[in-house]
Amino acid sequence: MTIEACPFCGGSAKLQGNYSEKHTCFYVYVQCRKCGARGTVQKDESAKNVKEATIVSMLAIEAWNNRAERQAAT
Repeated sequence: MTIEACPFCGGSAKLQGNYSEKHTCFYVYVQCRKCGARGTVQKDESAKNVKEATIVSMLAIEAWNNRAERQAAT
């Protein structure tokens, strides 16, 4: 699945992820490399890394791409 350019600055974006020991879950989101804009955070309670979080990774990318389409339309 392709990650669209940032709807704010046009910069490239990448999938990011962090595991929270405190909450015992993995958080995945897409973030612009240029301006730092961040998409909707998705949570996976069974994953320990981004490779294990494939479904929520796809959801994070989908949320980012849909946001980009909505922003471009306004």
